[in-house]
Amino acid sequence: MYITLGSQVMPEWLLEYEERPTSLNAERKAHWSARYKKSAEWREIFATLATAKGIPELSQICVDIYVEQRGNGKLQDVGNCYPSAKAAIDGLVDAGVIPDDTPEHLLAIKFFAPTRSNRNCLRMIVRN
Repeated sequence: MYITLGSQVMPEWLLEYEERPTSLNAERKAHWSARYKKSAEWREIFATLATAKGIPELSQICVDIYVEQRGNGKLQDVGNCYPSAKAAIDGLVDAGVIPDDTPEHLLAIKFFAPTRSNRNCLRMIVRN
């Protein structure tokens, strides 16, 4: 997929994982081993998704994060999915999309307000 910015065409890739993101509040309460296991799951999934989408090696990216939430309960706060988003970005590093998630390579993370849906999902748009 590509977006146009003036006369410049900028590539973007959509990655989706149909799972409810771990909230920051839940992560803080969990034992370190449970946190590690969940983080490793998200990291591996997003590394696999990035590879499957054929995202090339890039020097810099920006990332947009969208959360869909199933049910009638209270929607998560906007940035409350940070633990899962961070693990997903680490997956991009594991896949070789960027060398590291330092400010030199990861220029921005933009979180959008969660929306009500018939599924739980974290969507990530990666832009070069």
